[in-house]
Amino acid sequence: MYRHIIDNSDSIYLLKNGCSKLIDNITELEDYQYLSVGKLDY
Repeated sequence: MYRHIIDNSDSIYLLKNGCSKLIDNITELEDYQYLSVGKLDY
């Protein structure tokens, strides 16, 4: 349900190793290996 959450969110933050990172570009979720490459493709 990643797409639904992303589409309805004003801001996305990634929480990793006790730190938060504002996600400016949704592909950063793949860069940080939170999502598999291609997971967000329709």
